[in-house]
Amino acid sequence: LQSHLQKNERILIEGTQGFGLCLNHGDYPFVTSRDVTVSALLNDVGISPKDFSKTIGVMRTYPIRVGGNSWSTHSLELTWEEIEQRSCSLKPLREYTTVTGRVRRIFEQDYTVLERAVMVNKPDALALMFIDYLCAQDYGKKQFCELSSLCLDYISSLEQRFQIPVLFIGTGPYEDHIIDRRNS
Repeated sequence: LQSHLQKNERILIEGTQGFGLCLNHGDYPFVTSRDVTVSALLNDVGISPKDFSKTIGVMRTYPIRVGGNSWSTHSLELTWEEIEQRSCSLKPLREYTTVTGRVRRIFEQDYTVLERAVMVNKPDALALMFIDYLCAQDYGKKQFCELSSLCLDYISSLEQRFQIPVLFIGTGPYEDHIIDRRNS
């Protein structure tokens, strides 16, 4: 790692979990075993804050939790059928946990947690994942201008609320289902 820093190479650090599950900022005991803030991630990998340049906050259109007794997000729990109806999806939408195979629980967005995450981490930009859960017709789209007005309005509202640009938009599960607005 230090040799990459000395060569002035770019390094990407990806955190685990979400801010709402953060050991120091979540609702104990329903937290992960780690602090997942930007400063904690830098510390974990041994990078000085002086060698650090940008943070991209990653968020979902709807937060999730594992199945079972995994606490809540302080917002209304939804069903996957409700997400299918809202998005007008013609196919079933479900997410499963990787370890137990349980169906994940899904919730309305909790803007209080997002605001706190933005305040603590101060991201330079946002990456919004699962935009197709808002509008299924946006599944797999590759151009920002092709998105539905519903999704464009949602993105605009996030940018206004947090005063941070949404530079990456996930429209599906594949690598080429990411809209990159950095050069547009």
